[in-house]
Amino acid sequence: MKLSILTDRRLLLLSSALIFLSGLLFFLKVRPLLAVEYQNCETGSTCQVGEFLYNDDYSTVDPADASCTLTVRDPGGTPISGSPFTMSEAADGWFYYDLDTTGLSLGNYRSTMCCTVTNVTPNQTLCLDKSISIIPVRLTAAAIWSYSARSLTTFGTLVADIWSFATRSLTTREITPTEHIAQEETLERQWTTRFSGDGEVLVGKAYRAKLWVLNTQTELADAVSNPAVTIYDANRANPSGVPATMTKIATGTYELVWTVPTGSVAGRWETVVTVDIGGTAPIQDGSYWEVETDSPAQVQINAITDNVVPSIAASITIKNEGGSDYEYQYAYCVVDDQSNQCGGGDDVFYGADAKYILAGQSWTTTLNATVPNPGLYWFKLIVYWGTEKSAAVRQFNAVSGVICLGDINNDGWVDLTDFSILLYYWKTSNPTADLNNDGIVNLTDFSIMLFHWGKCP
Repeated sequence: MKLSILTDRRLLLLSSALIFLSGLLFFLKVRPLLAVEYQNCETGSTCQVGEFLYNDDYSTVDPADASCTLTVRDPGGTPISGSPFTMSEAADGWFYYDLDTTGLSLGNYRSTMCCTVTNVTPNQTLCLDKSISIIPVRLTAAAIWSYSARSLTTFGTLVADIWSFATRSLTTREITPTEHIAQEETLERQWTTRFSGDGEVLVGKAYRAKLWVLNTQTELADAVSNPAVTIYDANRANPSGVPATMTKIATGTYELVWTVPTGSVAGRWETVVTVDIGGTAPIQDGSYWEVETDSPAQVQINAITDNVVPSIAASITIKNEGGSDYEYQYAYCVVDDQSNQCGGGDDVFYGADAKYILAGQSWTTTLNATVPNPGLYWFKLIVYWGTEKSAAVRQFNAVSGVICLGDINNDGWVDLTDFSILLYYWKTSNPTADLNNDGIVNLTDFSIMLFHWGKCP
């Protein structure tokens, strides 16, 4: 509302006082400038961070079927003490954590909420950006009024500057080049939207998203037109065939159903919807989601074909079980601890490569590794398809170049002790007693033992 020049001296003084108080309230308030709109949490308070979880049918997830954690990093990128935190859950599908901001410095805290849903096979994990901004305690009018050093002259020429400004208006008067004393309540600041369109979708299958539009009374209400849709693939390109707008299915409720084209790149995609509600600017909403390839891989380690150090060899097979050709990335390693994962920097040996395999076809090859010392090891193979992976592992004994087949207990003799060990593992795949490494302890291994019976050379 524009301020007008008043001739009455008393009204003039009253107007000046009101303008000064408004300017004082906003001038004293510390308002951090953020690149994005984060949840504001006052320092020294308890701030609840949370989100609803929904099933594919848009019903809330049963708290018994999911678990969530909240990872919070300080402005320097270091996890704060206790992070990640285990989140609590409510019966209506609300998962939350009450964060104590006491002692935390001001600034942006990058936070990630990750949830694992266990009522589907395989289990699904999703992560959401729940970053927050720690801000100073907000000043109130009572706090300003009770301040002991109130004076119209305390702030220099502030009152005169406001009064003499050519176009006096709460929405045009600036404190800084980007910050106004007041802001008009436009429609887009009063209406809200809720968008559901995350999860995972296989190439060639339907992607579904839903949007709810809420008016100033938080009631479902129609937009001026059906919301516009923009989809970006994992390479930030716009795929073809995406509908231009969502479809209205009820008052204030819109839906998008679109089949991800065959041959689409797998990875993290994004959907952005633009909603015109008749204000000065549209509202934008959306989410990220995963596209998976329809070419799952079957992985096998057929046999350890050479277990003599230092050159170890393994026969492996990778099969494309999907309906389209695919280039698989794979990694393999030799570790001395079964729980050790490939690629952690502490492998005995590590290697990686890629192979293009036609739909329905298999590829068998030999992978070579270097193992310096004899002992018990595990050969591991991991094949990646999209954001998923398949794996196989095989245990084996690496032996020295001087081989005495049948000397299972390595005492220098092939005798009844070794025979008893072989009988104990009869008809199993134990690598120690499987002398010919064919995956089964049987008469062949017994024949090898008899051939070498006696003292080792």
